[in-house]
Amino acid sequence: MAAIAMVVLLTGMIANVPSAQAVPPPSVDPSLVPPDGPPRPDQPMRQSNICARTITVADPNVALPAPGFTMLNVSKAWQYSTGNGVTVAVIDTGVNPSPRLPVVPGGDYIMSGDGLMDCDSHGTIVASLIAAAPQGSPMPAPMPPTATLPDPVAVKTWGAMVAFFERAFEWENLMFTCYPYYWGRPQRWEEMVLTQDLDPQFEEFLKAGAVRVVVPARPGFEAALAHYQETGDVWMGEEIPDMYGDNYLSIIAEIKAANFAPGDEVCLEQWEVSLPTTLVLLKADATLPEWTATPCAPAAQP
Repeated sequence: MAAIAMVVLLTGMIANVPSAQAVPPPSVDPSLVPPDGPPRPDQPMRQSNICARTITVADPNVALPAPGFTMLNVSKAWQYSTGNGVTVAVIDTGVNPSPRLPVVPGGDYIMSGDGLMDCDSHGTIVASLIAAAPQGSPMPAPMPPTATLPDPVAVKTWGAMVAFFERAFEWENLMFTCYPYYWGRPQRWEEMVLTQDLDPQFEEFLKAGAVRVVVPARPGFEAALAHYQETGDVWMGEEIPDMYGDNYLSIIAEIKAANFAPGDEVCLEQWEVSLPTTLVLLKADATLPEWTATPCAPAAQP
């Protein structure tokens, strides 16, 4: 299986946090870190099966634009953007290049090649969906003769920044309160006070002259956030922690937090909240549903 490296970037936000104390961070000996190198297998590999042969079928006629191409009116979209010049990395079974599918060699994690051989055709199909030029007309502008790959050092630095701020805060527990329009710019008062939206909460946000936001720090990240506040260095000036690091946060934990999965939360105080709605429910009588709320900080069971 041949492959090209891929990096996915997200965006984050910065928030002020209070100072905290912590033990000194562990030291890492740079001489023990293995050097970067080209993609290659950990041990010699050999091919045991013959590569699959691709064929061209008569139906559907691949020389004609695909039905989805016509349905989405892609030729119209190309008047605004073609994706020309956008670099896309593909990790798959390799890519068989062609005049309609020019690619840049990457590497091979199985056979020590350059990634430009695809025995299974899967990677070529995926790459074709992304970047192949279709036959027929209209045609997009030709792609540049050479693709400019991102600076790996810059990608690594930005990736560490993104990972730090996405994991160091509990964004799913973000809280805010909107202040009235008159705390905003006077030039927009008339516009803001007349703003309306079907969502009452969103309308309140659109009318807000200012907003107070609280983003809680994730437990265990207090020292790292204080270090960033004082020095500007993420991850205590070290590398992104691996799965054995103190500040490692698994993707499972992130997904559970984003979906409000039950955890070790402790209820300290509770209050009733009125939720505005534009919906109307017709019933035979005026009775409302009742339920028993979960008690806050229940006493320990004997």
